[in-house]
Parts: sequence; structure tokens; C-alpha cells
Amino acid sequence: MIKAITVDDEPDAHVVLKKLLEKCPQKVNIIDSAHSLGSASSLILRHKPELVFLDIEMPGGSGFDLLNKFNPPSFEIIFTTAHERYAIKAFKCAAIDYLLKPIHLSDLQGALSRYEDNRKLLLKENKFQVLLDNTGTNPYQFHKLALPSASAYEMVNLKDIVYCKAEGNYTAVQLINDKQIFVTKLIKWFEEMLPPQTFFRIHKSYIVNLNLMTKIERNEGAVIMQNGARLYIAERIKKDFYTAILSHNR
Repeated sequence: MIKAITVDDEPDAHVVLKKLLEKCPQKVNIIDSAHSLGSASSLILRHKPELVFLDIEMPGGSGFDLLNKFNPPSFEIIFTTAHERYAIKAFKCAAIDYLLKPIHLSDLQGALSRYEDNRKLLLKENKFQVLLDNTGTNPYQFHKLALPSASAYEMVNLKDIVYCKAEGNYTAVQLINDKQIFVTKLIKWFEEMLPPQTFFRIHKSYIVNLNLMTKIERNEGAVIMQNGARLYIAERIKKDFYTAILSHNR
């Protein structure tokens, strides 16, 4: 049984979430609910939950103000929010998941599955620090990404990612040290997550790190990466790619 607390200023949000949780195969015990940041802090100290469902924008502050009081937190975080803004990319790097309202049952079940799979493996202190570091005013001023593999989250420096390759429902992330990580995310997720001034999707199957290209073969329509890989640029992408290269070199 997962001991959890819900934090949201909207009373209906607590009711909806509890009803959805009753339909999940994972057993979650909502031991209490907070409607303000102040009460949330008190309830967390009192109950010591394993999991907190946390809204972001609340009267008098944000969910991050609450998290700053618990450094590092002794609980895992699943964000429940109606606000998909720049920090969403950072939330994905450090929280178990974020759920956009209205919450879908399948998304909630997926988040709980990730929680159960990783509850003993995630390094809470490091993961929480990434979360706080990644929420600056510039959405792309972050340096690490938490990659969800089959059994854990692997912390990877963005500068070490050579390219990402679509592999069906997975994505293969090729690192500069020749290590390859198979991630349980579609390549579209990486396209949304990675900073566009450094990473570019040259093909439906590839996203490349512009800083780790060693050559552009214009006649062949390909790029050579630092590890020697030759990756081809989709014809319809070439114009935008060359424009991106010019902007990148300024």
C-alpha cells in the first residue's frame, strides 16, 4: 500500500483524483489532503508520506515553494497540474511524472507503475536537485536529463548525448563514451525535452547534437558525428537544418 497525500487548492481535484485511484491496480492510500501550501507542509511532516500528488500553481505560492522546505524530500512527487508551461520539461527530469488535468486513468496508472518500479532505485537527493536546478527562467538552462529505462532512471549530461535514434516504442540514446541507453520514451519526447539550440531532428528517426557534428556532407545529405556515425538528413528537413546550423554558429 502506497501512503500518499494530495495537495491542491481545488476541492474537486481531490475528489476526482481519489476516484481515479480507486480504479488503479496499484493500491494507494490517501491518508490526508491539503488545500494550501501551509497545511501541506504540516501534513507531510506529520504523516511522512511516500508519495505526494502536487499541484503547481496555488494561492500564495507554488508547489516548488513547498518542495524547497524539504531538501532533499523523503517522498516521491507526481505533479497534477493544468499548467503546461516551460517548467514541465524540468518536471519530467526529476519527478516520477506529471499529469495534465483533466487526468486520464491510463496516465495515472502509468505514473504509479513507474513509481513502484523505481521506488527503491531512484536517488532522491540527486533527482530532487536536478528538479530545482532545471526550473530557471530559461527553460533550456539545464544540463542533465533523467532517462527512464526498464529498471531505473539514468542521469545523463546533455553534452554527452551524440544522437537519439527511434526504435519503435523506445529510443536509443547514443552517448559520447560509446554507451547506448534504451529509453522507454518515443523520440517525440526527446524532441520536446532537448534544447532546440543544441539538438535538431534531422530525420523522423534521428535527433543530433549540433555540437558533436564533425562534418556535413551536403552532396550526400548526411552528417558525420564525433563517434563516426553517418546519419542522413531527410529531404524535407534540409532547408530548416541548414538554417539552424547558421543560427547555431553565430
